[in-house]
Amino acid sequence: MARFVRIDHEKYINMDQVTYFEVRDPRTSTQFEPDERCHLIAHFASGSSEVLMIEHGEGAAARLRGRLEALFRSAAGSVPAVR
Repeated sequence: MARFVRIDHEKYINMDQVTYFEVRDPRTSTQFEPDERCHLIAHFASGSSEVLMIEHGEGAAARLRGRLEALFRSAAGSVPAVR
């Protein structure tokens, strides 16, 4: 049975199809700046990816990681890999 997790009031994600999650500044290809805009990106086994959440300002990356951990602890009982 697929494990769907609710991201917001319109978006659900099937955890069984996610390969890994990434938190990064969308303007760079390598590192993020913790005081800039950060995206939480889900990468799927199919090779596709999707932006799930966006945070702005100081501590954006830490807030995204915290939101992700809280969401999946409550829904799946474990924390997924985050790069």
